[in-house]
Amino acid sequence: MRAFLFSFSEKYVLLNIKDKYLFSVAYFATVLSGNIACLQPFSSKKLSCFEEFNFICELDDSTVEEILETSNSSGAIFRENEYISTVLCSSGTTATPKAVALSQKNIILDLIAGMEKYQFADNGVYVNIIPYTHAFGIVCDLL
Repeated sequence: MRAFLFSFSEKYVLLNIKDKYLFSVAYFATVLSGNIACLQPFSSKKLSCFEEFNFICELDDSTVEEILETSNSSGAIFRENEYISTVLCSSGTTATPKAVALSQKNIILDLIAGMEKYQFADNGVYVNIIPYTHAFGIVCDLL
């Protein structure tokens, strides 16, 4: 098993966004620009699992709206698929929430497995119950 290419010197971006559209825009902008998206369920307080991270920025709804209104840049930086692209927090059901690092390859393989397992109708309408800050929410709802 290969180790993830993970370092605390990476460019982490905290996503603390309530609006699902703005969350989607910020998530894709973060990972496609070569940065690492750290997914926090919307809250006024940063989760303990992210306390040690050195964020290059922390995005909320108003920050993303401002960026969308003023930005005209485009361009993606694609990284090796073994690099971490997303960090989320475990639920902390039995202990303190822990950071969970997912590589691009992790996410794509989960996406492929989900598409093979579940039957999604082309014209289906689905209710999004699980937040995008949850691994299942990212893979099965957003992607």
